Amino acid sequence: MNDTAPATRLGDRIRIPRTRARIGVARRDITPPVGIRAKNWGPADWERSEGAHRPFALTALAVIASDERPRVLLAVDGTWWRRVADEQGVRGAILDGLGLEPDQLMLSLSHTHAGAVLCAADAHLPGGELIPAYLEALAAAGIAAGREALETARPGLIEWTTGSCTLAAERELDLDGRALVGFNPQGTADGTVTIGRISLDGDVRATLVNYACHPTTLAWQNREVSPDYVGAMREIVEAATGAPCLFVQGASGELAPREQYTGDVAVADRHGRSLGHAVAGGGADAGRRRRVGGTARDVDRSSGGRRRRCSRDRVRGRTAAARPAHPGRARRGVEGHRPAVARGASRACPQPP
Repeated sequence: MNDTAPATRLGDRIRIPRTRARIGVARRDITPPVGIRAKNWGPADWERSEGAHRPFALTALAVIASDERPRVLLAVDGTWWRRVADEQGVRGAILDGLGLEPDQLMLSLSHTHAGAVLCAADAHLPGGELIPAYLEALAAAGIAAGREALETARPGLIEWTTGSCTLAAERELDLDGRALVGFNPQGTADGTVTIGRISLDGDVRATLVNYACHPTTLAWQNREVSPDYVGAMREIVEAATGAPCLFVQGASGELAPREQYTGDVAVADRHGRSLGHAVAGGGADAGRRRRVGGTARDVDRSSGGRRRRCSRDRVRGRTAAARPAHPGRARRGVEGHRPAVARGASRACPQPP
């Protein structure tokens, strides 16, 4: 307990964290072509994708603060980098195309395990002949979306809140000294969802979601590329807000859905709807100040300061919904953000699990 911090009293107002800056958002479709190499699982008896479950998206968020140094986040539906050279190639092309320094770009892959293989060294394998062109297209999409986001940036607001979702579960089970990956019923998972509501002139223009959970619903049985649960989550949030949703994978090392390793895309969609509704519900609180106890007035500054009375029970309900499932654990950061990359890379790609 921090004895120097002032105590919260009945009637106090609690400010929601917020960021004011010039903000721009843009998106490009990056759905991999049919036939591209998508063997990400060792047990798979196939190598080329046979279709797409849902579209893949690259969404750019440009933020220009008072220092006038633009920062660009690219939220990408993608697997993972198997070689440093491929990551550097895509990132370097985007940096050159946008005229940015390395610390001004965050290239965040969703980490779906049902996407295209992002390894140019696999070009000699079935479906691998399509990988180099896809990596070039990925870089071109990043440049186009990033440039549009920068050029259309206007004064706006990012308002932050947290919610909770029980999709993620502890996946590592110690059984007589053997580490098994699947589901640990005795484990506890950090279900915190961090939500940023991005608004311009009072209108929601985007929603930023950070959640830690491996997108491993779909496994070797599935032959279509898929953003996994992220696709249905994005659909739910965008239907509720009418604006793009950017997903940033959290530090999901030991976290994954309870039900996973399936070929049934309906399971991935069900998982996505679970997270999507948690985001849509939690995002409603962003940008509002609450009075603690008694009668409260919710103030949404981005909508002209209109006030709406609400009951004590409603305030308590919202506070409970925004509270992390495990407040004693530190909130997870972002997985996969590499502001600097070591030079050098192996010539062959690591084999899939």
